[in-house]
Amino acid sequence: MLRRSQAFKTYHLAHDEQIISWSPALRQNDVFEGIAVLTDRRFVYYRSGLLTEAIEPWPLSKINSIEARKGLLWYSLKLFTGNDVLSLTSNEKVACERVARHLQIAVGMINDGLYDDLDDGFEDDDEADAGAGDLVELLHKLDDLKKKGILTEEEFAQKKAEILARI
Repeated sequence: MLRRSQAFKTYHLAHDEQIISWSPALRQNDVFEGIAVLTDRRFVYYRSGLLTEAIEPWPLSKINSIEARKGLLWYSLKLFTGNDVLSLTSNEKVACERVARHLQIAVGMINDGLYDDLDDGFEDDDEADAGAGDLVELLHKLDDLKKKGILTEEEFAQKKAEILARI
């Protein structure tokens, strides 16, 4: 599995793109297991077989909803866009649950208007047009995500520090 993640980082990750989390995953009807990768721009299902390689990128701004379910042996994750559904399963429940949680946060931030277009990456920390009032509103929204259990205390503290550094 590390070989696949290294291959993805080496050949398919843009130089300014960052991986947020990843998990082993299997797409419905696939023979070979791949990896589900969440970056700051997109969600990617990547797999490589004996002679083939497949990469399916999904820009975060195009994902309408996410369905995540824990089973006895498997964790399933479905992503929905206007036209497509990507169904993945993983026996690595903790890793897949982490990817799902981070994906829900990113898509939620887009839907809440916290980021205009993640296809171009997250907003820069030193973005000049962000006023103090906007940043305070952002802090309130992050606090709501923490209270709902979507963000962990550590994730909240990290984002809060980044926001306060802008003021």
